[in-house]
Amino acid sequence: MITVKHAKGFTLIELMVTVAIMAILASVALPAYSDYTRRARASEAVGALSMWRSQLEQSYLDNRNYGDGSCRVNAPAAKSFTLSCTLTNSGQGFTLSAAALVNNEGTYNVNESNEQTSTVFKGASVSKSCWLISGQEC
Repeated sequence: MITVKHAKGFTLIELMVTVAIMAILASVALPAYSDYTRRARASEAVGALSMWRSQLEQSYLDNRNYGDGSCRVNAPAAKSFTLSCTLTNSGQGFTLSAAALVNNEGTYNVNESNEQTSTVFKGASVSKSCWLISGQEC
């Protein structure tokens, strides 16, 4: 009687099919994850600008201007954005900006009238009168 030993392990074809399936899954998951992390960073900018604007409005009530030469209130901490303040109309107006530090993911702005704008979103230069977080419309 002849006994045949069966080899244990995977064939090259099985291994190649597995690698191909993993590559297809990664090609779908990676862009979705990148968009998810971009939206998470954008919410940081929106939150920081909203808080900063509120603090500037409170300061305006006490001082009747937003600052002399520079904004009276310091910018809150932000990890993924550079925050800046520009005074207008001799301290009676301001524009707050949050510029992304990663992959040119966008710039978010707000002024004393709470006019919100977004520029450079998803690689396309756009100028919207709102804060774009996801998609192309507000």
